[in-house]
Amino acid sequence: MIYAMNKTLLFLCLTWYLPPNTAYPEPSELSADQNTGQRKKIIIDETWKFKSGDNIEWAEPDYDDSEWKSVKPGYFLNEDWESIGWLRFDVLADTNMTEVPVGMLVEVQGAAEVYIDAKPAAEYGEINRADENATHYAHGVQQTVIIKLNRSAELVNGYSRHLVAVRISSYKIELPVLSFETEPFFNLWIDDINSISRFTHDIVRVTTTHQMLLLGIFLAFSILHFLLYLSYSEMKANLYFTIITISMAAIVLGRFQMIYANDPGTFSFYFRLMNLSIIILILSIIKLLNHLLEKSSRKADIIYSLIAGSLSVIIFFNPFKLDSLVSVAIVLGFIEILRTIIVAIYKKEKIRYEGSWIILLGFIPICLVAAYEIAINLNLSNEVIDYTKFPLALYSMLFMVLAMSIFLSRNFAGVNANLKLQLEQVKLLSEKTLQQEIAQAKLEAENKRKSEELESARLLQLSMLPKDLPEIDGLEIEVKMSTATEVGGDYYDFISNGHNSFVGVFGDATGHGLQSGSVVTATKSLFKSLGKENSPSCILAKISAALKQMGFERLFMALTAIIYRDKHLTIASAGMPYLLYYNAAKKKISEVGSPGIPLGMMANINYQEDELILNEGDTLLFMSDGYPELFNPHGEMLGYDKCKEIFGEVADKSADNIMECLNSKAIEWADNRPPEDDITLMVIKCKQPAG
Repeated sequence: MIYAMNKTLLFLCLTWYLPPNTAYPEPSELSADQNTGQRKKIIIDETWKFKSGDNIEWAEPDYDDSEWKSVKPGYFLNEDWESIGWLRFDVLADTNMTEVPVGMLVEVQGAAEVYIDAKPAAEYGEINRADENATHYAHGVQQTVIIKLNRSAELVNGYSRHLVAVRISSYKIELPVLSFETEPFFNLWIDDINSISRFTHDIVRVTTTHQMLLLGIFLAFSILHFLLYLSYSEMKANLYFTIITISMAAIVLGRFQMIYANDPGTFSFYFRLMNLSIIILILSIIKLLNHLLEKSSRKADIIYSLIAGSLSVIIFFNPFKLDSLVSVAIVLGFIEILRTIIVAIYKKEKIRYEGSWIILLGFIPICLVAAYEIAINLNLSNEVIDYTKFPLALYSMLFMVLAMSIFLSRNFAGVNANLKLQLEQVKLLSEKTLQQEIAQAKLEAENKRKSEELESARLLQLSMLPKDLPEIDGLEIEVKMSTATEVGGDYYDFISNGHNSFVGVFGDATGHGLQSGSVVTATKSLFKSLGKENSPSCILAKISAALKQMGFERLFMALTAIIYRDKHLTIASAGMPYLLYYNAAKKKISEVGSPGIPLGMMANINYQEDELILNEGDTLLFMSDGYPELFNPHGEMLGYDKCKEIFGEVADKSADNIMECLNSKAIEWADNRPPEDDITLMVIKCKQPAG
């Protein structure tokens, strides 16, 4: 059951992002989406054909599959399965989506080959028919593949029909101290690049936010309580609570990393880690409860340890085949915890530390949520809270952390009160003064260290910037950067090509401090080597591929690249805000550029280019997101509309006057408060050439 629960977690999380397949429509239904009213771009038939066996002719569009079995996307295992089989289904594509690059995102368990109109489109894992045990498997959501749908001869209301054929295998997987049969799973999503990009952004943002928040809290408390135990080893509650919080952190890590697992080995590792941590967590909670209730029993300790040890061996060597046994043990463990708490409260049993009842109450939400999850997995209850959007089970653990913190606060308050009664007033004052001096010294040392670190990061950031701006006949160029208290990763640079021409970049790295500085350093080096000989879109694509290959974990670079040559400006953007363009002849401001995907997130991306012909008086404004996201004392954000309004008021002035006005408006809006993020502005204005 544990394996089933965790597979459910994995695929529920992923299918929350993947749009559901649309039923194959009648021609009258093709015109518009029922939810948005807009014409659908890609329609995937939700009734697929399946046949066990292997024949390459089954990829041909004209092959007769009328006698094949009908299945739904996802798990399709049945009694005819022979470790390898084929899926066939139709995809309708709006003619505007044909003959252009589109994205294909696949969720797979096993090894698969995808054919579109009988042509190979993608391969996941490796189907090795010579040696079944040597098959290389893919797992979970794979990297996006760029494909092109050819415009077919058969059209349906402006849609072209395409056959997708999938060969999928699922043999026995051999891993260290583990072997198991996999169930075949396949689902896919085909859409435009922007939709795929939003998907990858959302899944990283949501899962990373939950993971980092929970990991940070649990690890911080584990360190705190371990240090408290070292300082006062008589209070063993701190030791038990350290083990509990470390186990919680490991559970969080395992659960979320299973979502990112792309192969069975990685999935198996984090599956073991999570379930071993659950066993340790339950055992530690029982030990802590018995310690608080002064129920020390050597016999009970031996029994609990033997059960936990046996379950740990089972989980390590074969967690999938015996997961039901482990599930039963986990359920019984939570029942024992809940029983102990209820009996202690009902009988008003003696508690070792005053206020320990607060800790006992902190366990109740965990037990209740565990019962709720078990009821859902046994189909005894409907899901009230969407686990994929809010992992209730993991957040319920915070109640115990909060309860323990409240208890410690009360406990230390009582200790201090007793010390005041027992120690002489002079000695107490002396110790208090000494403690204050030590704390002050530590605080000063920490402040000095942080100041030196921030200064190093600031100097690194400034060293990345060009010393001089290009001097181009007929152009005014002004750049201003205002650094935040915590140094960010804003960056701009230029390469002069001579003959009244230059190449420029303007961007912002994710993160702060030295981490973002490393991304900026790599970007600067790549720009210097690629900037002269490439178009803006090519510059972005090559830098993105290089950053992706460097392996910066969840660190990306938003960047806009431009080439100016004799009043002709070519622009390409990767994750940066739209730049504002003031047309002097029409006295109109418009947004230029497309957001695109930040550099380093994906490789092999084609970035869109925009072109402008600058006439006298035309002005461009580049902004990092620190300017529109500037807050006033009331917590209100400046916003892009306000930025556009401010720029419109001064766009006909000189570049330095525009920059001065933008800066003064920012100071006025923030009421002289320092910005929370770097603010970088660049103004390019076309003027009458000299002479």
